[in-house]
Formats: sequence, C-alpha cells, structure tokens
Amino acid sequence: MTTAHISLPSQHARTLSRISRRLVSLSGLGSAGERAVRIKARTGALRPRSVPAHQRGSCSPTTSDRERIQAGRQLLQRVIDEHPDDAQQVSSAHYSLGDTFARERRDTEAQEHLRACLALEATVSVFHNTELRLAEVLIHDNGASSLDEAWELLDVAADQKGVLFHNIAWRIEIVRARLRAHQGDQAAAAAHARNALQLLDHNEPQFNRHPDVGLIIPDRANLRELKRLARR
Repeated sequence: MTTAHISLPSQHARTLSRISRRLVSLSGLGSAGERAVRIKARTGALRPRSVPAHQRGSCSPTTSDRERIQAGRQLLQRVIDEHPDDAQQVSSAHYSLGDTFARERRDTEAQEHLRACLALEATVSVFHNTELRLAEVLIHDNGASSLDEAWELLDVAADQKGVLFHNIAWRIEIVRARLRAHQGDQAAAAAHARNALQLLDHNEPQFNRHPDVGLIIPDRANLRELKRLARR
C-alpha cells in the first residue's frame, strides 16, 4: 500500500492525523476478539469482569496489517513535517508513532517520538498517558538510569488530575512490578503484582454511558507473569 504525496492545507491536519492513527492502531487493537469484547461491553451483553483473558489478541500483524501500519506512519510523519505549528496534532502524531514502534520493540525510535510528544504536551492542553508509555519502553533497558527515570515517570502517570482509569492503574502496577523485579526487589515486585491482580476484582464500568472506558482486558501472558511475581 502506498500513499500519494499531495500538499495538504493546515486545516486538514486534524483529519490526516485521525486517519493515520486509525491505520496504525491495527498493530495493537485489530484482533476480532478484542473488538468483540468492547462491543459487548458497550451493549451490556458482557460484564467487564467477565472478559476472558484469551480474547486479548496477541497475534503478529499480517502482511496487509504491516502495509496499513506503514501507510499510517507515513501519514503521521507528514503531520509532523507539514504542520509543525499545530502542536496538538503533532504531539498526537509523535505519540502514535512512538506507540507503534514500542509495540515492535523498536525502543530507540519509540523513545524519540514519545519524548517529542512529552515536550509538546507541556505547551498544549492534550494528554496521551505518554509518561506511562515511555516508562513501559524504558524498562526494556535494565540500566539503572533508565529504571530510575521509568519510576519517576510512573509517579507522574499515577498523579494525573481527574479520574485514574482502571486500565491505566493496571498498566502502572504491571510496570512497577517489572521494574522492581529488574532491580532485584522481589518483595516490592510481589506487592505491585498483587495490586494489579486486585484491580480485576473491581473491573467495573467507570462511566455508565461508556462501559468500555477504563476497562481492563488482561491477556494470558500478563496474568501468568503477575501471578508468578505475586507468589515471590
């Protein structure tokens, strides 16, 4: 799949960014199982706490998925290159690029874009949970400085104003458990793993009109990891 290059007026940056983010989202949220879970949660046909772990898709992208992801990345890069004065859309483009690279464990590129997003977020009223996403990338590096920075980012992510969604709290506790395990503090890792597992006992809708917002959809690998850490 290729994208024809045409010069886009500034007012189209928002549309371009939305289309490109939809394309690249296929790398992480494209499984039929997860889409079905979210639809059922919205309609009330499935209670959030009943979400089966096996429905969290983890299959590798197909060739067509990779083509769409690459097309989406090209469009996101155009938002950055052609609309540098639109800080809100450029920050969102950097986040989406960083997220897709993180999913592929291309950590250097992921960090570059997530840090660019953080720098822009300070100038606009937009929020992507970038601190958390960057912390998730940094713990792949066992270096002490990276782990220290990741912990500081998690403190920021957990101290956001407003509602802390269950799925965000879940991700924070997972990263904290992994981080402490990397540092050799098994007791702290176990405590954070138990905190994450306890969140599943309260995996209820936080907004009646949007029952899938904040919904935790755990996958088998995360559950196995948390249970293993919690036993230490």
